[in-house]
Amino acid sequence: PLVVKLGTITTEGSMVHADCFSYAQDENGPVKIPNLVELLAKRGIQVAALEKTEKSTAELEVELNANYAFDAITESGANLVPVSGPGFQGLQNLGNSCYLNSVVQVLAAVPELVTRYGSTKPTEHDFFEGITPENAPNDLIVQTVKLITALTSGAYSIPKDELDAENLADP
Repeated sequence: PLVVKLGTITTEGSMVHADCFSYAQDENGPVKIPNLVELLAKRGIQVAALEKTEKSTAELEVELNANYAFDAITESGANLVPVSGPGFQGLQNLGNSCYLNSVVQVLAAVPELVTRYGSTKPTEHDFFEGITPENAPNDLIVQTVKLITALTSGAYSIPKDELDAENLADP
């Protein structure tokens, strides 16, 4: 099954543009039909006589993006209060690491994972026993404990006024 939004048909020279959608299982989405004029003519629709009356989906999408109130979903203009302490440590984004960081932060909010891998003291955990400093960087469990502890313990969450007073960079 194929659908053509007739009000979106436009012609530019020999090119015909229209919103076409295929409901076939192997396509199921927007499609380009090279012989659209001939197919419509077989059904009694003369493309040359048509006048554009509707916006295409591309035009509607551009309009939506141009008029979208992005500040409604952001903190634009809000008076934000800095917070610090256990559970308020974030991760610094490097390039597009924000995707990975968001997943790690969601995992660090799962109580069962915090119970197993978290600690209130960054240097003490049962998983550290028997691990030498030389082997620690290659031990996935140790690195997981360090990451979850850093995010949840509050040990690295320094209040903004302390950072400002000591001229420290946010870790």
